[in-house]
Amino acid sequence: MVKNNYKIIMGCSCLLLIFSCTLLYLFNDSYAIEENRTKALPTSAFTSNYTGNKRTNLIQDALKNNATYMHYLHNFEIATNYKTSDNQTPLYNMMKNLIDPTTTEKFELIEDNPTEILDMGILYILSHGYNPTNTTNTVFSSNQYGGVSDNNTKQYITQIALWLYLFEHKDKFNDTYCLEKTDTVNACDFYSNTNMNVMTPNYIRTIIKESSKVSGYNYLNYITLLVDKANTYSVYPNSTMIAIDGETLNYIIASDGTSLTTEEITPAAKDNVENYLYYSVTLKDPNKYGAYLVDSNNNKITNTTNLTGSFKIYVPLKEELDKIDLSSIHVNITGTFASLKGYSYRVTDSEEKLLDKNKEQVYSDVLFGYVPTETATASLKLNNIVKISKVDIATKKELPGAILEIKKKETEEVVEQWKSTQKPKYLFLENGDYSLCETIAPEGYELKKECIDFSVEGDKIVSVVMENEKTVDVPNTSMFKSKGIYIFGSIIGILGIGFIIIASKQKNKKAK
Repeated sequence: MVKNNYKIIMGCSCLLLIFSCTLLYLFNDSYAIEENRTKALPTSAFTSNYTGNKRTNLIQDALKNNATYMHYLHNFEIATNYKTSDNQTPLYNMMKNLIDPTTTEKFELIEDNPTEILDMGILYILSHGYNPTNTTNTVFSSNQYGGVSDNNTKQYITQIALWLYLFEHKDKFNDTYCLEKTDTVNACDFYSNTNMNVMTPNYIRTIIKESSKVSGYNYLNYITLLVDKANTYSVYPNSTMIAIDGETLNYIIASDGTSLTTEEITPAAKDNVENYLYYSVTLKDPNKYGAYLVDSNNNKITNTTNLTGSFKIYVPLKEELDKIDLSSIHVNITGTFASLKGYSYRVTDSEEKLLDKNKEQVYSDVLFGYVPTETATASLKLNNIVKISKVDIATKKELPGAILEIKKKETEEVVEQWKSTQKPKYLFLENGDYSLCETIAPEGYELKKECIDFSVEGDKIVSVVMENEKTVDVPNTSMFKSKGIYIFGSIIGILGIGFIIIASKQKNKKAK
């Protein structure tokens, strides 16, 4: 009985453990999804944050003392900070002259709601105006008309730009955003509040231009800049990234030879530059050399996502360089681009009188201010290097002053030539067989007549050492050789004179 109870308890415990692990797995997965949804499209019905008591009209503020345009300034009024009810995502009113927004509007997800925006101009204004996705490559990034830091101002500029673009192209939108309100005015028109005469697009641009001339309102020029760019945008190009500008990446070796740092790497969009936002970096160091990313000041980078500037790669170097394979270090760069997709939502429920799609009621249509993104990747790996040392055979210290050259072994083509210093020479060579030769020896050293052959295979750092012996001081015997001739001559001369004297004396004796 006890054993059976024990089995039951153990079985229940195992089931509980499995159930707990399953819940933990589901919770973790769900949490990641929910976190991602804060920046994505709605997955259920939503409402706006509009309360009906806040309006913004910056163009009217600029021209409030100009009587010339007073009857037209009402066209430039929008709801302040118009967003979803959680205040996370801006909403843009697509139907300027219809009842919008209202305090009770609800946007439900049904078969035809939302509707994907297909017009490239609208998508351009959305992605390069104010939206929470793009914070690095908007119309405001250029500072062409001064900096704009206030998001409400950015949203105002984007909203007026949308209205102006729709009005300038209203023939394309007569069945959607430019539905007729009356026989003379439709949802996109700009008109006089006195006689309902419809303005021309050029006159609207004139008003915007005049408002931007007022001190402190130069930023209103971004309205027409957005529209002008939208008018020329017709094709969404493929998104591609490049890691480095060129084929090789230069290195800086620490003076003590203990580390290597690459030159600055600035990833960039090769194509679709207009919609490029930022990049993220993943560094793979499978051999665990301790490589990591640093910024331009050589400070370690801890957050490798949403980067816009440059970075460098730092690699500690071991004493046994030939055991290091730099080519095993890979860097993957993922560029993020605004994908130029957008969606509009129409009101599906409200306590107030609204039009449906058959125009039986006045209805509202909003552009959801979220821009989906897409990515493109690029990668690079570190090239291995060749270390050349010119050293004293006894002290092993680097010798300056030698003229060295590297030749391709097969063709004897000189690929590198330099004068040695007190530090080793680091260089890149393609895979192949080479010879290191000395053409001029350091002062006080014998010329190294034999070249040193080595091979570059690309899977490790190559270290080549050329040693030199000091020249031997040989006594100068030429001086003694020249003096010996004179001494020998002198001895012969003396002996000759002596012989003559002796012979002369013997001759004299005989004569007597």
